[in-house]
Amino acid sequence: MKKNLLALAFSLFLLLSLPPALVWAQHTSGFSGLRTEQMSLYGYILHNLNLTQEDIGNVFYFRLKGDWNPGPNLFFHMELANDYRTGNQHPAYLPNLLSGAANETPSNISAQLNLEIDHLWGLVNLEKMDIQFGRIPIAWGTGYAFNPTVKTHPVSFLDDLSEETPGTLGLLSGYALNDRTAVQLYLAFEDKMRTQRPTVGVWDHIPYGIKVQKIWGAFDLSFSWIKEVFYRPQADDFHREYYLGGDFVGAVGDVGVYGEAVLNLPRNGDGRIDFSGHRTQDLLEYCVGGDYILTTADLTLRMEYYHQGRGVTKKTDYDLMKGLSTGQVLQAEDYLLVALEKNFLNYYTFMFGSFINCNDGSFILMPELNYNAADNLEVILGSVVPHGEKGSEFNGTWDVGGRKVELLKPSIYVQAKLSF
Repeated sequence: MKKNLLALAFSLFLLLSLPPALVWAQHTSGFSGLRTEQMSLYGYILHNLNLTQEDIGNVFYFRLKGDWNPGPNLFFHMELANDYRTGNQHPAYLPNLLSGAANETPSNISAQLNLEIDHLWGLVNLEKMDIQFGRIPIAWGTGYAFNPTVKTHPVSFLDDLSEETPGTLGLLSGYALNDRTAVQLYLAFEDKMRTQRPTVGVWDHIPYGIKVQKIWGAFDLSFSWIKEVFYRPQADDFHREYYLGGDFVGAVGDVGVYGEAVLNLPRNGDGRIDFSGHRTQDLLEYCVGGDYILTTADLTLRMEYYHQGRGVTKKTDYDLMKGLSTGQVLQAEDYLLVALEKNFLNYYTFMFGSFINCNDGSFILMPELNYNAADNLEVILGSVVPHGEKGSEFNGTWDVGGRKVELLKPSIYVQAKLSF
């Protein structure tokens, strides 16, 4: 039944759309405000080949996007996505390593191409207010590699395969108080980990966020209140966290600066905010960064520091399984990203980045060469080189149940992206 509904939705979507290169306007009559129709269809196809010394993996990623603008106050958007993986990129690859299964992925997972509706939403503008609902991307924050204020979905650290924010079933609304001040609110109807949707409308199980945005000189500022909810299968319950947040983006001279932060507000057994027994630095998560473009050399320098309060400073305290179950990708408290990007010969971009664990000294080197082969074709050659002493996070080898498991391996990847 689910496949039939998806096929019907996709068929209707294509029937209502034009070929990719065409956009048309059509006059209609009747309902006030629906006097023109404009529709477009576009997207991209991406293939990624990942090679390590022991194995190989493939990713085929497809994204089809469509816009429909019936009138000046209405806007509809739909995105169909497919993420097909094999080998060391297979969804079951990591679970098999952790469980001690043979280094072969079963054929019944990710065995066929399945289009899924990731984004499907409508937006109506009522003068100073916008109302958006459906499967919507909720992309708060200003960070480049890190987004502490994103609490509606797990964040994939430096995942270059997907450029999109995952869709969340929910409601998003914004209201402009004036030209420089606005308020935004979202309600989400699924938990952060996407493991289980609430079966009853209990408010305690509903994530939400509200923020006030303000333009002040050369800076865009915001302050927020966020409720995060994720399902814990071990305890069979919905866990809730509350945060005060804020972010900024702007410029100081020729240097672009940005940052965002959230403060976890712990609660006691009575449900009241209680900081006793907690250190502020352990409850704080933030990132701050900047970028500078040296125009004469067409060179960009970017640096970003990240503090993860719930992380640990000693490698002996790392808990990989706990991190995976709560969506906490990184283990330590402090990280630094340094990246140089150089454009040359009109069609080439070379990027050299280093991601450093400031607590245990391990790091990942990330060189990458991008070639714009055509207006709509990019070809990328890159590498991921982890390094660290025994027991460090980016050494790549973990002790899981008394077994040594290599989860992070040096790799080379080749990627091609064709847009239409």
